[in-house]
Amino acid sequence: MHPIDRRKRITMTYLSAVLCLVCTTLTSVRSLASDPGNHLTNQDAVINVQDYGAKGDGVTDDSQAFQKAMMDCINNHKRCYIPKTKSSYLLVNSVRIVMSGSQSLAISSNGATLKGGALMDGSNNIWNLSSFRFHNLLSIGPVVANHVYKTAFDNNSNINVSVSGLHFEGSYVKDQGTPDGYNGDLAVGIEVSAGSLTIKDCHFKHFYGFAILSHGAQSFNCSQCDFDDIGGRGNTVFANKKDNDAFGDAIHLSGIKNGGTISISDCMIDGKKNDSKRSRCGITFELDYFPYTATISHCTIGGYAHSIHIEEHVASNFKISDCDLSDFNFAIVNSMNNGATVNIENTRFNIGMTDGEDAGDVNSFLNYQTTAQVSCSGCTFTYEGKPNAWLNMNGVISLDNCIIEGNGKNFFFADGNTVFNNCRFINFGGNSFSFISHDPKNTFTIQNSSFTGGKVFPAKGTRLNIVSSTHAMGGAMLQAQ
Repeated sequence: MHPIDRRKRITMTYLSAVLCLVCTTLTSVRSLASDPGNHLTNQDAVINVQDYGAKGDGVTDDSQAFQKAMMDCINNHKRCYIPKTKSSYLLVNSVRIVMSGSQSLAISSNGATLKGGALMDGSNNIWNLSSFRFHNLLSIGPVVANHVYKTAFDNNSNINVSVSGLHFEGSYVKDQGTPDGYNGDLAVGIEVSAGSLTIKDCHFKHFYGFAILSHGAQSFNCSQCDFDDIGGRGNTVFANKKDNDAFGDAIHLSGIKNGGTISISDCMIDGKKNDSKRSRCGITFELDYFPYTATISHCTIGGYAHSIHIEEHVASNFKISDCDLSDFNFAIVNSMNNGATVNIENTRFNIGMTDGEDAGDVNSFLNYQTTAQVSCSGCTFTYEGKPNAWLNMNGVISLDNCIIEGNGKNFFFADGNTVFNNCRFINFGGNSFSFISHDPKNTFTIQNSSFTGGKVFPAKGTRLNIVSSTHAMGGAMLQAQ
């Protein structure tokens, strides 16, 4: 089963949305107020930002109205409601909501758009990840406990934040191509430091920078969100001998707490393109110091150099299921996370051409300075890249019930101790090696698998162990070449 196109689902539910619009404001407010997850106990437990002077006309600066409304919601245990208008809510200044203790903030909308009107002062942001200038629409959470990242967010454990139904527009910061150095401006949709963060049914569009920055979460849940034209990328070490590659992610998670749970589901994530170069990462996990569990399901990710990037000195557990990954340099990157496990189920990998910003050929997996182990079940790998490409299998321990579609192009699996079990190889193999390794101790094992079409597939520098597998050409049992 592969991911459902959320745009089709949105179209299917259009009539439901129309019916909702005919409901009275009182009915909507009562519905919002009844959510037990935000400790609302009566039908009046909602504050409308328009009651605080917000216009939503795209001209009036609504920053102060948002600030006052949200702080009153926190202090009075009410939900902040932002009604949709014909235009957008203009935020000339970043809305910085400082929280403490065990405070909660719930923000709901029926599709209102927030848009910046200028380059906002980022000096009051929670934590800027680099020396770029960050211009955040919303920054929610406490002032950092200290300036050591490992403990900077220890004071947010009991803070709860939820955001639903909002549209974030990031075109207030112009695309700057590939910056040479850190003298650049970045747009951020929402930055949050909270022990519990939920973002649901939101739409992020045209952000040169980041859509979501999450710091120090114990629980993070992002679902049914769309990310369109998000990212960018600085000069990279490989392409330009410089390392300004410090931005350009749709979702960036850092400082996750010990035993934390991360869930990202039913999202469409499309990267920004500059001069045919992909953005940095669709989803990034980094600067984490304690193990946690992450689940990514029913997501479509494309247009990023790294679809999913994991870079940290910690052994966490990842499950990726029913996703569609395409238009990448590397689909899943593990770096320095010794002992981590990445289990992938029912996911489609479309392997194409590199954009030249990363070393090597396009790969489904990249393990860099790590002993992380990757396993796949029920996945499909469709190869549409260049002939004789190097597909790294370092750290990939098994592929079960997978389909490898070679499309008649010779590419080779490299440097793995990988078991292919009950796999189907379609139009796989060519005139050159199909399995290769720099370490002669490595072994590729192919068992209970079948080959249809394609050519012979000799191995070089590695052992090829073939068990109970057949080739359609003559139906003979396969033998290592």
